[in-house]
Amino acid sequence: MEPNAKQFITEVDGIESHAAIVGLALNKPVIVGAKNATLILKTGTNCNIYAGKSVVTTATTKF
Repeated sequence: MEPNAKQFITEVDGIESHAAIVGLALNKPVIVGAKNATLILKTGTNCNIYAGKSVVTTATTKF
């Protein structure tokens, strides 16, 4: 996991996944189970996540 990341988005896994636990430990927002995330987002893509609503937005896409 990247310690300099501002947020974590995964396509698979659940709330007890490694990404979720690391995000919690680093006090970073995490969305797990985002369908097609790897097709839409690439490493370094600027996006905003609203973890409480499970929403990810980029400049042109909302999913």
